[in-house]
Amino acid sequence: MTKGIVLLGAFALLAACGKSEKADETAPDMATPAAVIASARPAEFQPCTVCHTDKKGDPHRLGPNLFGIMGTKAGTHAAGFAYSPGMKEAGFNWDRAKLDAYLEMPAKVVPGTKMVYPGQKDPAKRKVIIDYLETLR
Repeated sequence: MTKGIVLLGAFALLAACGKSEKADETAPDMATPAAVIASARPAEFQPCTVCHTDKKGDPHRLGPNLFGIMGTKAGTHAAGFAYSPGMKEAGFNWDRAKLDAYLEMPAKVVPGTKMVYPGQKDPAKRKVIIDYLETLR
């Protein structure tokens, strides 16, 4: 118990050290553990959670769990998920460019997809979602 309190206090001190009044908004807070940064779900991803999970080991919903999706072959990533024939036959791997196109207009990239989402038209929001998916490893 005492070790935990000491570690918590040390973390609090480290978190408070080295912060300037004018923080660089483009740089991550170096006092924040990488695991916390990776687990911080952006608001842009929130609509995705209606159909998808993003935590390792969570069950599928209407859509597959997206943990670890980057770099996998379309229609094969989530074991036990019933992908559409179009997704199973897509023949590509999920990379930034393919995800960007898919998130913009899913039915255009994978005709016959089960994903009824009309697409995210804002490229900045798609980038945030893709950046987040890359952290899920």
